[in-house]
Amino acid sequence: MQFARRIELPAHSELTSWQPVLVPSDLLRDPNENEIQEFSFRALLFESSDSGDQLIQDELGRLQLQGTAWLARAGPVAGVVDAPPRAKSSDYFHPITPSDFVSTSRVQKGLHRNLVLMEESFLPGGEESLDGYDQLVIADEKPFDNPTSIQAIRRWLYGGGRLWVLLDQVSPALLEALLGDDFKGQIVDRLSLTHYHIQPGPDSPPSDEKPQARDQPVDFIRMLIDGVTVDYTIDGWPAAYSQECGEGRLHVTTLGLDGWVRPRTERDNAPPTGQTWQTDYVPGDTLDQFTAKFFQSRPPPQLNPLVLEEQSREMIGYSIPSRGLVVGILSGFAVAMVIAGVWLLNIGEAQRLAVVGPILTMIASLALMGVGRLHRSMPSMTAVTQFVRPIEGTTDVRATGSAALFVSDSGKLQLSGDRGGWIMPEDTQRDGTTRRMVWSDIDHWQWENLEQPAGMQSASLYAAAEMTTPSHARASFERSGIVGTLSLPAGLSASDPVIVTPSGRMAVTIDQSGNFTSQSSDVLTGDSFFSDGLLTDEQTNRAEVLSSLFESSENPFVPNEPTLYFWTPPWDLGLNYSRDSLLTGSALVSLPLSLNPPSTETLVIPAPFLPYREVPSPDGEMPSGVYDYRKRQWQERSGPSTATLRFQVPPEIGPIRLREARITIKVIGPMGLLQVSGIQDGTLVPVKSWTDPAGEIYVQWDNPDLLELDDAQGFRVHLSMGDPGRPELTQATAGGGMNYFRIESLNLELQATTTPQLIE
Repeated sequence: MQFARRIELPAHSELTSWQPVLVPSDLLRDPNENEIQEFSFRALLFESSDSGDQLIQDELGRLQLQGTAWLARAGPVAGVVDAPPRAKSSDYFHPITPSDFVSTSRVQKGLHRNLVLMEESFLPGGEESLDGYDQLVIADEKPFDNPTSIQAIRRWLYGGGRLWVLLDQVSPALLEALLGDDFKGQIVDRLSLTHYHIQPGPDSPPSDEKPQARDQPVDFIRMLIDGVTVDYTIDGWPAAYSQECGEGRLHVTTLGLDGWVRPRTERDNAPPTGQTWQTDYVPGDTLDQFTAKFFQSRPPPQLNPLVLEEQSREMIGYSIPSRGLVVGILSGFAVAMVIAGVWLLNIGEAQRLAVVGPILTMIASLALMGVGRLHRSMPSMTAVTQFVRPIEGTTDVRATGSAALFVSDSGKLQLSGDRGGWIMPEDTQRDGTTRRMVWSDIDHWQWENLEQPAGMQSASLYAAAEMTTPSHARASFERSGIVGTLSLPAGLSASDPVIVTPSGRMAVTIDQSGNFTSQSSDVLTGDSFFSDGLLTDEQTNRAEVLSSLFESSENPFVPNEPTLYFWTPPWDLGLNYSRDSLLTGSALVSLPLSLNPPSTETLVIPAPFLPYREVPSPDGEMPSGVYDYRKRQWQERSGPSTATLRFQVPPEIGPIRLREARITIKVIGPMGLLQVSGIQDGTLVPVKSWTDPAGEIYVQWDNPDLLELDDAQGFRVHLSMGDPGRPELTQATAGGGMNYFRIESLNLELQATTTPQLIE
């Protein structure tokens, strides 16, 4: 298998380019931490002409150039986008370079250097060549004068990468170009600090960082920013913040590099990696904490590629003749026999029925055989299953997937792309023929010498393209539940939609114009994804795909924000298949759901939009751990236990006044006693109790004294589980073990009224 790039170069010219290469899978085993893996490669240069390709010799007469490449050591791989290294000043003080800054952070954590300096000429123009990086650090904006570089970084980021922008080194315009409408920041001014104190943000752990006094001023950009997590501050201004970007995460620092580190002294111990890779600097405590969240390997794919491959293969198969067609042929045969028999009796030639009968039987049999042959014969076909994720605030779309390629007769496969991406057949070395993937431009490529015998094979695919219009899903809370609109590129329509949140999921009803609704009765339980009781074969297959995404025992995925999932026909993203092959398939689309303020005075907040976690009880008792909010699981108990739960109202709703609360609980095991209490002025007020609860139970209340929200729009409920007066319910019995009880599921639904100032 070869990877090539076709170029046109004028005489006496020089060109620097890049080439995506697929490393053979047998070289991608986990490398030994103390050894560097290497593999050999060879490069050939051809001159193309009408008569074919001819090898070109170099100055020494060699027809090929051989080299060795190294695979990174174990651990995440980082790239630093920076200008060429500058000569260090001869003065005592000199600013730390971005490369040394990143290395200082990595080696202090015991990570191998695994650092690639990416200068302007080295930065590839396609996101395919960034796939091997776990993190990127941007300290120079000049390479991004080319819009394709911005696009590549954006797609890589939203595909699971971690990006660190050193805002003291680049312009905030870079963030605007990367994030589009998702950038909600504004630069106030730029200061030079000699005295400062880096303090943790609201969601960061405590730090031992002490106030700093520097002889040389440190740059600090003061900015206003919304919709992010502020990790560290200086005088209340963000010094470092981060935000989710699709599957990846963006990290931004506004304090100059020298403000996060100090010069290394003889009293400092060597880093865990030893003196070989240590730098002249030591990171501060806050930088250590900040980079702990940054230097992480890219997450695995949300959806197992094998699931998409199986879905594609199932779309290619023999069609079964309809029941009506078969019944029609047999009914016609029976009617013809009756008519022939009556006619022959009337003319006194009943003996001829012995001849007419077999003839009619033969005609019916031939008809059935013809129908069967027609349905068994299959033309060449390509079935595609895509997992599509539009990038918020832009017109960019990313997709991974699988294609099942079926050819009725052996021949060459025509696979190409005109907007980047790739199609990688699973078997490319079956007959010893050299297959070649040739790039002719930054986003144009095609396979050459790719033949396939009659039959089917699979191919993995990746695509990223810019659509003419952005895709978005917007919704608000109304009287009946969720009401919203879905906007997609022309020619696409959604089916089988479902809303998935960190706390649950809801079935959705959508019309052809993209208007959708989801009522409180559409909340789904267990492993269901559709509200309909009877599913079609297609819906059953789709449910299996969604189950592998959200219910996987190895790597279940939980979105960090409300997301609308739905199915469409395949998206045209610039991947081209054989022209004589029929194209079919489907696409699972994941689109974040933007929540707008309600337009009605009364509204319902369904349970999936009310995430909850254990908090200290009104009397100060710490959480018992009976509910694990990270895994969204209730723990088993064999004795009395309590839990105070805090439900968070979506901030997009704005100020509201609660009218009614309804809580639904499903209990498993001999709990004995369950009590739900509201909280009034720090005191527990029982709402309802159950003796020997079993199955699904619920309670609702409208007492305004028990429906108060805290300052952050949180609503608290207290649960008391277990019967201390009947310990025998869970005690071990002779020959048996302990009996346990637990809550299998708990959901809260709120009805509320918006405050008067929100009503226009």
